[in-house]
Amino acid sequence: MPIDVGAHLESLVGQEIRTLTERQPNRILRIEGGDVIVGTRRSPGGRPVPIQWLQDAVDLLEERGEIPVDVETLGHRGAFVGAFLATLPGAIVRPTTPRRVALAREPRIDERLEEVRRLVHEHLNAAMIMVPLDDPLDPEMPIADALAYLDENEFDLALLRSEDLRVVYRRRLATVPEVHRHEPVKTRWSSPRGDRLVQHTLELGEVARRLRDDDVPLLVVGRAGPEFIITRSDFTRPAGLVGVLA
Repeated sequence: MPIDVGAHLESLVGQEIRTLTERQPNRILRIEGGDVIVGTRRSPGGRPVPIQWLQDAVDLLEERGEIPVDVETLGHRGAFVGAFLATLPGAIVRPTTPRRVALAREPRIDERLEEVRRLVHEHLNAAMIMVPLDDPLDPEMPIADALAYLDENEFDLALLRSEDLRVVYRRRLATVPEVHRHEPVKTRWSSPRGDRLVQHTLELGEVARRLRDDDVPLLVVGRAGPEFIITRSDFTRPAGLVGVLA
């Protein structure tokens, strides 16, 4: 947004600003028409400086991003103009010879969006809502007992003790006829789908997408295999809601 020189000058009336090299005082006394009246040690009653000079300097600073404070660039009242530039929001004075004034560059919208994406990737991920898995079940446990355990704890699935990665799903066990529920639960086990095995760093948006399209829980894999679980219901908790909103 362009700098409003007039409004900024109004805010400086009654204040003293100092030149950047000699540190000489310049008091902004008042604004008269197209001039700002500036008091100095030599002229305490004030002398006029055309506001257009300040506007031209600000325009040049905004165009180039950084300019030297010298007569060649800012004219014969360059010391005062440089002092004025140094009071602008975001102005930076570089200790060079001659002094230089720079404007802190406002990040472009695409840079801001990229920063947001980075923060989302680093901080809003599966780790926010994952829940530790319970200990694996005995594969010889009757289906009826395994189903009762899952129902009681409202678990969607459970791991089984096995050399290979094996799981049972509550929804599938519930379809087993009563006459077969005395059988070992290992007769109904299966390998988890590859697309349901994720890392804790998976972006929360991707977690939400996968569970939106398919309600089969996600298993978060650690060094020892699956260690956490994420289900659709986990998005009803505060962390999940924050992630969805983000």
